[in-house]
Amino acid sequence: VLRDTMAMPITVPISKQKAYAAMNFNTPTSQLETRFTSPFAPPKIDGLITSAGGLPITAGSSIVGGIGVSGAPSGETDEACAEAGLHLINTDIEMAF
Repeated sequence: VLRDTMAMPITVPISKQKAYAAMNFNTPTSQLETRFTSPFAPPKIDGLITSAGGLPITAGSSIVGGIGVSGAPSGETDEACAEAGLHLINTDIEMAF
């Protein structure tokens, strides 16, 4: 877990929940924001946030985790930060699996 010194402490659990959602649905959380609409909205599930900022981490065809970012002025910026971080570690992940 990484947190900027200027980020509020609440950003840590939010980012973890975004990562968890991205991993379980195997899709960026930005795509989950509009995937479910009433009356098909998912129930509130503890530990699951479906706003932009979460990405699944894959190696080959396997889901191996999720990355989540929170604290930027917008979800789009959160997701861009997640993409940048994932890009930096992607080769290491592929080699590990």
